[in-house]
Amino acid sequence: METNLTEEQFELFKNHVKYMQAFLGLSDWDIVAEATLDRTASTQAQCAVDPVARQATLTLNMWNVDDSSDANVANSATHEVLHVLLADLEWPLRDAVKDREDADALLSRFESASHAVINRLLRVIAPRQ
Repeated sequence: METNLTEEQFELFKNHVKYMQAFLGLSDWDIVAEATLDRTASTQAQCAVDPVARQATLTLNMWNVDDSSDANVANSATHEVLHVLLADLEWPLRDAVKDREDADALLSRFESASHAVINRLLRVIAPRQ
């Protein structure tokens, strides 16, 4: 069912981002939570990172075509903060493969592996949230 998330759910997202940042020991990162209303997006949330500057922007899409529950909003926050956790592994790879012909394939494989790790961590972390 398509629906808009509420401002209260965005506050939940922001608070959960802060909680997970502390829980995962990412105090050296400047993490900002933002909201968007993108009816064309296929994701609930996304993460943009700058590992060198230790900055990340986590964006919650307030337009939801899937699960608009508070639990899903909290899991989305956890998922995106886990991307920040793994950013230290990703940026050296991106730099190392940037001039290779198979860079897209290698980065796609890394992204799949990252999501596998994130999903395993979510199964451990989510029950404790």
